[in-house]
Amino acid sequence: MKYQIAINIALFCGLRNGEILGLTWNDIDFENKTISINKARAITDDDGMITKYPKTKSSIRTISAQDIVINSLKEYMKIQDKDREILSDLWDPGWYDTPWILTQWDGKGMHYHTISKWLKKIVVMYNESIINDESIPSKEKSVYLLPVLSINKLCYTSATLLISRNTDIKQLLQDLVMLIQVQQCIYTFMD
Repeated sequence: MKYQIAINIALFCGLRNGEILGLTWNDIDFENKTISINKARAITDDDGMITKYPKTKSSIRTISAQDIVINSLKEYMKIQDKDREILSDLWDPGWYDTPWILTQWDGKGMHYHTISKWLKKIVVMYNESIINDESIPSKEKSVYLLPVLSINKLCYTSATLLISRNTDIKQLLQDLVMLIQVQQCIYTFMD
């Protein structure tokens, strides 16, 4: 379920990998259905996984979260609570100071590349099933194949979904705080 959480947050909130991994339970306001982005996780050659401030001042923000995100987070919190109870002393004691939403089996923060590796694996498995499906004519198989994307590319899909729901463009740009490429993508949709 933890991967579903990551995908939901990327797709429906437009967060990038480091921002998703930087989320703790303290950043979720279930009552007001918001997520506060105030840190990110990154990987460095010298220090391994680190927690840092987001890239820019405007990257620190609070965004609205759709029901699908809030409900899946509530469900996953219960699962994580049970895991923590079962693992007891094996659960990372540092988690209680920084209660990461996405963790390894023992409560330590998830590794930076884990989500993208999982996503790639799922897409490759899906594509192989299409290629091997004899009920789909060979000429039509390419229509069903998915591109292998990193988790960060899902923010583009998020922008598209928000535009299709008639989200105010100014608010969209503030919420996504994306690179110039995403802004150009949005302007293309506006033309």
